[in-house]
Amino acid sequence: TTNGTDNPVRIAPNSLYTVKITGQDIDLVCGESGGKPAAFRLVRCRRDGDSTLWHVVPVGEPGQEAGIYPAEGGERIFAARIAKEEIA
Repeated sequence: TTNGTDNPVRIAPNSLYTVKITGQDIDLVCGESGGKPAAFRLVRCRRDGDSTLWHVVPVGEPGQEAGIYPAEGGERIFAARIAKEEIA
């Protein structure tokens, strides 16, 4: 995924988004969210071949946004925003 701040992945409250990271087995971290506590909790789901699946769970407030990054440092993988309403 290459979603940036102009087109973030929208995740509804009380739901989750699963992201597949292909290649090296890396950990993920949630970036800052405008001085508020982390907007998302990142839960490693499983390793499948050369890919790792992660659940991105919104724990912040609707409208809150954050970048998801490799824990070891590097460029943002994608940006996510907690939707203000349920997504159909």
